[in-house]
Amino acid sequence: MIPVSLTADGISRSVWTMKVNPFTGKVRVRWFKSPLTEYQYKCSKRAIVALLIAGDRSYGQWVNWHCYAA
Repeated sequence: MIPVSLTADGISRSVWTMKVNPFTGKVRVRWFKSPLTEYQYKCSKRAIVALLIAGDRSYGQWVNWHCYAA
């Protein structure tokens, strides 16, 4: 799992930590609401690679758009 730097462009207000695996398409997220629980989602590998290349987006919206839709 590759940890995503949430402080590169600014502090995320909804995501506590985020780890992605572009080979398996798995995303692990800890939300600020429940930082002790780690949620695992499945999403497209292409979306994960795009997030790693251009991380200039809202991480909470990215998880809602790509992980909940799948």
